[in-house]
Amino acid sequence: MCSVDSKLKERFGIGQEFDALPRCQAPLAMLVLDGFGHIRSITPAADLMLRKGDILRAFGERLSAARTSSDLLLQKAIADILSGRVALARLVLQGEDMAEVACHLVAYPRREHEFGFAPRILVLMKQPEQLG
Repeated sequence: MCSVDSKLKERFGIGQEFDALPRCQAPLAMLVLDGFGHIRSITPAADLMLRKGDILRAFGERLSAARTSSDLLLQKAIADILSGRVALARLVLQGEDMAEVACHLVAYPRREHEFGFAPRILVLMKQPEQLG
């Protein structure tokens, strides 16, 4: 079962939003985006996924999808979370070879007087059937 260490949850203010996400059997590919949408932290599984580049890519510090249609969905979800319009987005992104990955984006709670580089979005990625 996937879980996030309680100290990590406390450090980044992850609470009910994360606990409400479906659990899985294999390690998740996870990234943390800051208030500017820049990648600030990444797990080895996510790093491998980005290096392959067939579904998701990193351009500089920005997360993007390989297919234009998927990238439009991803960028809108990131913008919606950063603006505070939504706290959770669930997407299924298609790669260039039509492979799919489920992508859940969860907003970190805002803190008073935070800087833009504070954690703002937790991105979880896995095959759709494994993430729910």
